[in-house]
Amino acid sequence: MSFSEFLTAANEWIVGHKELVTLVAVPLFTLIVTASINRSAEKRSNQERASAEERAVKERASHEVQAAKERTGLEERAAKERLLQLELSRRMKLADFRQNWIDQIRGDFSVILAAIPMKSSSYEVTEIEVNKCIQRVLLRMNPTEDLPKEIYENLSKMINAKIDEREDIAFDLTNKVNVYLKSEWERLKTELSEYDMLAKDK
Repeated sequence: MSFSEFLTAANEWIVGHKELVTLVAVPLFTLIVTASINRSAEKRSNQERASAEERAVKERASHEVQAAKERTGLEERAAKERLLQLELSRRMKLADFRQNWIDQIRGDFSVILAAIPMKSSSYEVTEIEVNKCIQRVLLRMNPTEDLPKEIYENLSKMINAKIDEREDIAFDLTNKVNVYLKSEWERLKTELSEYDMLAKDK
């Protein structure tokens, strides 16, 4: 049987069985079309849901990355703050040490210089106390710097000089000590100004 003969026979059968075709074929065709539409809708819904989930995952990941950056930034700022506090504390402590050191050197030199016999002086101090002050001064100063070297030389001269020669040496020594203490005070002021700048930048 040829295809045209099959079509003719099928057409005749359909015409002869209209009621049967109407009762069975139309609902069957409707069912197939509806199932196809439902499958397409479900596929679209699944795709949309998958796309929404993918967007949600990306947004969560983006939020987590942003939150991690913010946490890192806060931790870095906190670490910098701690380091700055430590540096400020260290500098302030050094400034305190330098101030005490200057005061102690000044005090020792005042004892040494006051012990030089003056014509009208009634100040008395023991030789042991003067020697202690001299040793403290020698131990506190840096012997490699120029001005301390000169102060050492003057101290040695004064110790070994005759009593009537000591006043001139003491005068020269006083001037050198004043210059030295002034330079140390200027260094201290510089350190304190740097401390203030750091504290303001904080």
